[in-house]
Amino acid sequence: MENSWKIIDSYFNEKGLVKIQIESYDYFLETVLQKIVHDYGSFTIGDLSVSCKSVYITPPQVIETNTGEIRNLLPNEARMRSLTYSAPVFMDMEKNGVPNDEIIITKPKNPTPTYHVFHR
Repeated sequence: MENSWKIIDSYFNEKGLVKIQIESYDYFLETVLQKIVHDYGSFTIGDLSVSCKSVYITPPQVIETNTGEIRNLLPNEARMRSLTYSAPVFMDMEKNGVPNDEIIITKPKNPTPTYHVFHR
C-alpha cells in the first residue's frame, strides 16, 4: 500500500496537478466528446431522422463595449477581469427522411457567445 502512495506522489510531482487537469480536459474535448456523439448521435422524430456528425469548439471571445472589438479571450485575462472563461460547442448535423422545404432551420445571428465588457 505504501508503494502505491509513492507512485501517486511521483506522478503528481512529475506532472503537476494543473497539467494533469488540463490534459484530462483536452482529452475529453478532443476525443471523448466526439466518441459520445459518434456512439449516441442519431435520433428520430416522426419521419425525421437526424445524425449528429462532427463536434467542434471555438475559442472564447470577448466584446469590448467601448470599442466594439471582438477578440479571443485568454484564461488569465478572464480570471483577472472576473469573466467566465467558456467556449461555445457546435455540432454538424445531417437530416434524412423529410424534404428540405418542409424543415425550417434558423441560425442565430451571432452563433458565438460573447462577453460584453463595460469599462468605467
